[in-house]
Amino acid sequence: MNNEPPGLNSLEVSIFGPGKGESVVVHLGANKWIIVDSCVDASDDTLPAVRYLKSIGVSVENDVLMVLGTHAHDDHIVGISRVLDECKSAFYACSSALVQEDFAAVLEEDLQAELGLRKSSYSEFRKVNDITNERRIAANGKRFMKRAVEDLPLLDLQINSGLCRVTALSPSHEAVTRMIHKLAGANVVIAGKPRRPFRGDPNESSVALWIESLGHRVLLGADLLKGPSGCGWSGILTEFSPVERASLFKVPHHGAPNADEEMVWQKLLIPDPVALLAPYRAGRNPRPNRTDIERISQRTSQAFITASPDVRASRSRVKKQKVAFGNLAMNVRQTGKVGQVRARIQLGESKWNIELLAPAQELSSAGRSTRGRNS
Repeated sequence: MNNEPPGLNSLEVSIFGPGKGESVVVHLGANKWIIVDSCVDASDDTLPAVRYLKSIGVSVENDVLMVLGTHAHDDHIVGISRVLDECKSAFYACSSALVQEDFAAVLEEDLQAELGLRKSSYSEFRKVNDITNERRIAANGKRFMKRAVEDLPLLDLQINSGLCRVTALSPSHEAVTRMIHKLAGANVVIAGKPRRPFRGDPNESSVALWIESLGHRVLLGADLLKGPSGCGWSGILTEFSPVERASLFKVPHHGAPNADEEMVWQKLLIPDPVALLAPYRAGRNPRPNRTDIERISQRTSQAFITASPDVRASRSRVKKQKVAFGNLAMNVRQTGKVGQVRARIQLGESKWNIELLAPAQELSSAGRSTRGRNS
């Protein structure tokens, strides 16, 4: 993979993972970038997305316009306050659906403990709030925090005499309402009485993005689930019908079946689109498994993954990772080397150019490494 930056008339989508998390960077054209979610390299505690942009000569302080945290799960937002801090001119965007870490970022610590929150997640939200507040004060009240909801344009730019637009497709208003009701049902302030735990699922209200620039369209699926009714992909398919379909898709939820909606492929994507994903190696059911890979490979012949779902780092490296992450490493897994898939396409072209930084590979190759495993 060369270190040449994309041209002014070039759209780029790069995905990084697995590390601790996954991250997507997008060049919208004309040296304008966005970063979606965060990935931390377990070997040296660096931020692969930021490291990459600097390596190709991008001024992350000036040219990154938005940092978006799609939802409040550690594999997407751990380290995101550090990303935002590097991107001095960027605003921060997140889901408008309330989640427990987001809500607790403005509460006292004793209430955070009663909700049983992940310290790493609410710590990230506290840091993000501090950064955006500092920037708002320095900019005389200009907002540096945006709450995403369905059909909300997060960015509108003129690039090379054409419109570039980044639009949130989720969460739906129904998903926001459901999350508020669930949060309201969590008893956290009545002393001496049993606490009811918060039961919301951040995946249900994560932020999927539709990007239109330089005559091309991209769909970033975050970890958005299929439903329930009025939410997730079912909500998007009810409300959103693009004039032209996307040619590149960031596969949601690491290829898991609860996020795979067939009608998304039929109504929002061109036939045989480029599909990108990063593996999830924590827990009992790493993704994508063999069945996931077969399903995605049947939908497109152009699927790529940042690393095999099966590769593990050595035990000694995991121990070093725990030391490096401190309190963030309570549930450390053997994540392995961070890979990168880079897709670029020029104005007027019809085919994406794909480059792989090891251990990134074609998804079908990863399928051979998971032979016999079907979680």
